Amino acid sequence: MLKSLHLLLFLLSSAVLIAQPVSTGNSPVFTIESIPEFTVEGSYYPEFLLNEKFYNYQMGYRISDKLMIDIQSFYSRFGTKERIRVPMLLKARLNKNLYLLAGPEVEYDLTGEAQARTPRLSMNSGIEYRSEDSFYINAIYNHQLNDSNVGPQGNLGVSNMFSLNSGFKF
Repeated sequence: MLKSLHLLLFLLSSAVLIAQPVSTGNSPVFTIESIPEFTVEGSYYPEFLLNEKFYNYQMGYRISDKLMIDIQSFYSRFGTKERIRVPMLLKARLNKNLYLLAGPEVEYDLTGEAQARTPRLSMNSGIEYRSEDSFYINAIYNHQLNDSNVGPQGNLGVSNMFSLNSGFKF
C-alpha cells in the first residue's frame, strides 16, 4: 500500500514537472503568476545500509496571490524506528520573496510500540525566503501540543524544535 502511494505521488510530481512552462527571453524566472495553482513535488533517498529510507511529498495549492497552502508528508525509517510526519502549512506572502508559515502537524510512529500509540500533535510557525533563481531557506519553530512519546527524542517527553532548512529547486 505504501509503495503504491509513493509511486502514485512520484508519477503526479513528474506530470507537474513536464507541464510547467519554459521561460523564454528576458522574462524573470519567478513571479507570482509563474507559480501554478496546484503543485505536487516529491523526493527520496535510496535505501541505505540497514534498509534505511526517507521519502518527502508535498502538495501545494495557491488560494490567492498572497495565500498558499502546503500539505507535506515525510516518511522515514532509521534503525528500529519508522515514522510518518504530516504538516499542513498556510503560507502568507509578505512581499515578492518572503513568506510567513503557520499550521498544524501530526506525527505517527509506525513501529507499533505500545508507548508510542498516541500521535504527536504540534503547531509550526516560521518564515521562508525564496529567491528568484529557485533557492529557498526557511526557519520553523515546532511546538508540541500533547504528551506523546512520538518524536525526535522518543520517550523523553514533550519536545519543541527549531529547524533551519535550505535547498534548490530545479
